[in-house]
Amino acid sequence: MIRVLALTFMFIAGAAFAETPAPDPERGEAYFGIACSFCHRTASLVRPLIQGETPEEKTAWLDAWLVNHSAPDREARAAIIAYLLKEE
Repeated sequence: MIRVLALTFMFIAGAAFAETPAPDPERGEAYFGIACSFCHRTASLVRPLIQGETPEEKTAWLDAWLVNHSAPDREARAAIIAYLLKEE
């Protein structure tokens, strides 16, 4: 029993400390095409609307905005943000 609990704890702890892969702009472009382009057409129309001075400020603003705007999934948001900010 203790062995099972120990293995379960190790699995959960390992998942909690696993590194999150870097956001993929190419995947973000695909997500944008599926979820955003119907209304927003192209990223070039969206980019001027992004608020913030630094990439960090823009990332924070986009993350907060996208969570309630068709991108509740954290991985999809990160990829879309990477795509929208990659050409700046």
